[in-house]
Amino acid sequence: MSSEIQNRKKQRMTSDGFRLVKVTGIIVILIGVIYLIIEKVENKVQRQKLIKSPDIETVSQKAQKYLIRGFFNLKTGNKEEALADFSQAIQLNPKYAEAHNNRGLVYFELGQLEKALSDLNQAIELNPKYAEAYYNRGLVYSGLGKKEKELANLNRAIEIDPKYLAAYNNRAALYSELGQLEKALSDLNQAIELNPKYAEAYNNRGLLYQKTGELEQSLSDFTQAIEFNPSHAQAYFNRSVIYSQMGKRDKELSDLNQAIELNPKYAEAYNNRGIVYLAMKEPEKAIAEWTKIIEINPLFANAYKNRGIVYARLGKLQQVKKDWTKAASLFRQQNNIREYQLLQEELKILSQIEENLLIDR
Repeated sequence: MSSEIQNRKKQRMTSDGFRLVKVTGIIVILIGVIYLIIEKVENKVQRQKLIKSPDIETVSQKAQKYLIRGFFNLKTGNKEEALADFSQAIQLNPKYAEAHNNRGLVYFELGQLEKALSDLNQAIELNPKYAEAYYNRGLVYSGLGKKEKELANLNRAIEIDPKYLAAYNNRAALYSELGQLEKALSDLNQAIELNPKYAEAYNNRGLLYQKTGELEQSLSDFTQAIEFNPSHAQAYFNRSVIYSQMGKRDKELSDLNQAIELNPKYAEAYNNRGIVYLAMKEPEKAIAEWTKIIEINPLFANAYKNRGIVYARLGKLQQVKKDWTKAASLFRQQNNIREYQLLQEELKILSQIEENLLIDR
């Protein structure tokens, strides 16, 4: 059997998330006071009471109150309530661009991309210079797989706001996907120039340097990302990959441990740590890592394949057969025909080994 451990290094550039707009424009002082009070209130019931008082007369001001409450509902994970609040704001003021933008966010997070797109189109129609709405629409187009439209919207967001850090970062990630590495590097350099402490840009630039084989620069950027954001689990993971390429196993393991501590559901980090344990001749620890991955994500085909390989080295053929059969099924479902065919060949060899063992008995 000739299978090799799969999927050691899974890295990708990261995009900043959807931009949620709080309240823009001139705000009545009373609204601002309510906003500050609500921001300090954690209890949901108390927050709902605050938003109802005092009684504000104008329709526009009432719409702002719903926008504020929707914002805090969304921040606390109450998506359906946020959706209702933003919808109410729009009902009161159909020309409220910020409410359309924010409702678009809720639809985006609920996976309703066409509805999100509709709201963002409306926000941009109401305010053609609304940089955040163009940025957000770029994310929706990304979700829809429409890269040209994604790029056009990010370009427009930067044209409107030349200091839009997140837009530079996301455009760099897109350029990287398109293989335009020089343009990606230029955007990340610009983002870092605008904000020398922008951890996400350092993380993504580190990935670019890693792609071009500039490992020292890559290592430096991941370290900077961690310095500016010590909770950046992916930066630790990415740096561990560089340490692996440099043959620094102890540092690789240390960073993987930190990534998992920060994100206990980081399947790729468990996967790589399993490979480290296997290299350290600790197969039981390696098996435990892939078992953890399967608990986190039962569709992670390579976890079954890798665990099966370790079982094979331990001579546990029944466990090998079970894991590889599952892995083959998942690879087929995920349209990874090459891996599916390779495992089918391995399973045939495994069956022959089992038959020979029975004959020998």
